[in-house]
Amino acid sequence: VEANKPAGPLGEEARDYLGGQIGGKAVRVQVFGQDASGRTLGVVWNEKVNVNVLMVMMGYAEVDRTRPCEYYCAELLEGEAWARQNKLGVWSQGRAR
Repeated sequence: VEANKPAGPLGEEARDYLGGQIGGKAVRVQVFGQDASGRTLGVVWNEKVNVNVLMVMMGYAEVDRTRPCEYYCAELLEGEAWARQNKLGVWSQGRAR
C-alpha cells in the first residue's frame, strides 16, 4: 500500500494471505513494463500458480478496469466472477460493480 493511500477493504487480511502464499519463497515475476507512476507491472508466479489470479479468486484483489487488460485477462475475469459468485473477500461485503 502506498504511504498516503488507505488500504482497501480487507487490506490486512489480503497482506497476510499473500504472505502465506509467497512469504520467504523464491518466486518469479513476469514483468510487463511500468505504469504512469513508474511502478512495475507484472505477474507473480509461485511455481505454476499465478498469484495475481489467486488473489483475485480469493476476493483480495479486483480486476483493474482503469486501463485495458493485456495479460491473463480471461483468467482474471473468471477468477473475479468466481469470487463474486462465492462471496469471497471484498465480495462478501455485498460489494457490487
